[in-house]
Amino acid sequence: MADTTHPDTPPGFQIALPEWCDDAAIAQAYDRGYLADVQVVLSDGRRYLLDFRDPGRLKQDLQVEVDSGNPCIAEPGLVVIPEITISWIERAVDYLVKTEFFDCIAQSEGAFEPGQGWRMASSVPSGPEARQRWSIW
Repeated sequence: MADTTHPDTPPGFQIALPEWCDDAAIAQAYDRGYLADVQVVLSDGRRYLLDFRDPGRLKQDLQVEVDSGNPCIAEPGLVVIPEITISWIERAVDYLVKTEFFDCIAQSEGAFEPGQGWRMASSVPSGPEARQRWSIW
């Protein structure tokens, strides 16, 4: 696998977004408070599928579950971060790698291949220029 991580991504992992996650979907992720189907590929080749939510979205989703008679939300791969940005996703994944979180959960099934349903997060704008352009990243 070629090293196509974002220059600011800490070593030890890559982040890939689903191909359906185009510019409009990325711009909406911040407002919606979630980004689903984010693939994390560790340096040893292990792959994990994560869903990121912010606290506001998690609260809304929990209320829907409670109103439906369910006592909780429990989903494999759910990660709660302060806001849905590439920066927070990278920080969270770096923390999860350092704390050996991925040693405790099941890997994702199937092959990870950029261009076959996935694109590297390095293609997502980041930094001050992108923040001005998109007002989220």
